[in-house]
Amino acid sequence: ELTLDECALLVGLLKGPYYYSPIGYPKRAIERRDWVLKRMYLEGKISTSDLRSASLRPIMLRQQEQESGEAPYFTEYIRQHMEATHGFEVLYGGASVFTSLDSRVQRIAEEELQRQLEEIQRKVDRDRLRNPPDSAFWEGVETREDTLAATVVQGAFVALDPSTGLILAMVGGRDFNESKFNRALQALRQPGSSFKPFIYTAAIDKGYPPTMRLPDTAVTIKMGDGSLWRPENYDRKFLGWMTMREGLAMSRNVVTTRLLEQIGPRVARTYAQRMGISTPIRPVLSLGMGTSEVKLIDLTSAFGVFANRGIRVSPVAVLKVANKGGSVLEERTQGTKEVVLKEATAAVMASLLRSVMDLSSGTAYSARTQYGFRRPAAGKTGTTQNFV
Repeated sequence: ELTLDECALLVGLLKGPYYYSPIGYPKRAIERRDWVLKRMYLEGKISTSDLRSASLRPIMLRQQEQESGEAPYFTEYIRQHMEATHGFEVLYGGASVFTSLDSRVQRIAEEELQRQLEEIQRKVDRDRLRNPPDSAFWEGVETREDTLAATVVQGAFVALDPSTGLILAMVGGRDFNESKFNRALQALRQPGSSFKPFIYTAAIDKGYPPTMRLPDTAVTIKMGDGSLWRPENYDRKFLGWMTMREGLAMSRNVVTTRLLEQIGPRVARTYAQRMGISTPIRPVLSLGMGTSEVKLIDLTSAFGVFANRGIRVSPVAVLKVANKGGSVLEERTQGTKEVVLKEATAAVMASLLRSVMDLSSGTAYSARTQYGFRRPAAGKTGTTQNFV
């Protein structure tokens, strides 16, 4: 069904699909196409009239919106699982796949993430306009791609059932048609203060009481290379002595660092890995600031341990797969369970994490006051540099 000029255009692309792309570089594409047509004429494959008429035709591209469907990042995750587990024949042979996705939760997740991204994008745009090209805001930005990465806000969302591990919702980015990179599963990001609960979990499990008081005062720590490090709090203030509960609720970096000094970074790393963090964790005293990268899916699953009385359940998306003949190839109702914490430790940590939201000094207290969220909840905020 291709016309002569379309055939020549496609053949011309072989030398450089990107360089001669009719989408990105239409002028180059026409020049390359015409070169191919001329070669065909010189080889006696087409006539003079064929050459003339084909060379005069403009490039016609189909303008069609991509249909990504419902929950595109989740759907692609399922497709990859099917391909890796059952192969192309089953994947494209009429199989029935039953998943964990809750369409109602997914719809809320997509809408809320978009709303938050737009709000943060406005803040970033204001900062961009206020900062001259040579300011720290643009540090490391050299190319157009760097500029986009520095100024276009992205995000991800994962909702899990902590008792079963079922993935109820997954959003991997702002727009699947623009970027297929799934930030819920693939992105390695510093978790900031959301890593702190692993340190407090290790301390509670080792017998440290939540009422133990620690100093939130200036401190200088000698590093392994002999350099000196002076940890600071996000508000650049010191508030004096406070309990572990207050330190976690208020996300005090200095208090957490002093606690980490007592239990040891390697111990904290062990607990984080046991609870589900799969990425490498550097056993350093800055762990409480979230200096080691994690995946969102891992962090979400690990936090589920607190709600599930110390039992970790691995995330699961595919519940059942049947081939076109109806034979069941794969079936499960939940993820793999493993006891990783004492129930008492999980209960105490759940109580501490409720303080993050319920204490007036807690960093997530605005969820109660600003948004009117009244249901019982526990969690941890986690900002990194410049509150991103």
